Amino acid sequence: MTSKFLKHIPCEACGSSDGNSLYDDGHTYCHVCENYVSVAGETKQIEKKPMNKDLNFYDNSITSAISDRGITSSVCLKYGVRQASDKHFYPYYDNEGTITAIKTRQYCW
Repeated sequence: MTSKFLKHIPCEACGSSDGNSLYDDGHTYCHVCENYVSVAGETKQIEKKPMNKDLNFYDNSITSAISDRGITSSVCLKYGVRQASDKHFYPYYDNEGTITAIKTRQYCW
């Protein structure tokens, strides 16, 4: 069963005023320090996955319209949005125009 988010609360682990989330089953998860407290009160730190720095998936993708989202090919080209067989890639840029991150959206037909 999936628990339901109730509200944001302060985090005792990192001191964030509202980064902690309380769920209807009683567990909490802080989005700032990634501290998880189970219903039984057991605390554990969520292990972060390493960032994928290999951008071959983006370099090997194509730019075309995403008609189901109403995005034309000219808009995709302007903002660097690309597609692969079942994914869309939305790049994020820094102030110098360098790609700093790529959001991947998987979709099904």
